Amino acid sequence: RRRPSGSEKRAGRAEELDIAINALDRINPRYARILLDSMEKPKGQICKEMGISPSVFDNLIYRARTAWRKVFYGMVRQGVTY
Repeated sequence: RRRPSGSEKRAGRAEELDIAINALDRINPRYARILLDSMEKPKGQICKEMGISPSVFDNLIYRARTAWRKVFYGMVRQGVTY
């Protein structure tokens, strides 16, 4: 079995990135927001901005990751890239 070339690997990663972004569009907007915010801001700041407690944040981030994962892997299995 032949190994993929560097350009093939990059193309595969670009396709996965497209699917990842599209998966964000398909989940609850509150979940998408908390996922995106958690990559850029500290937990305390997000809690203040959203008016939630840290325990609610933990619950939301868990649910958001679970929802995103379900949509993302469903799209990968189906070969959906739009």
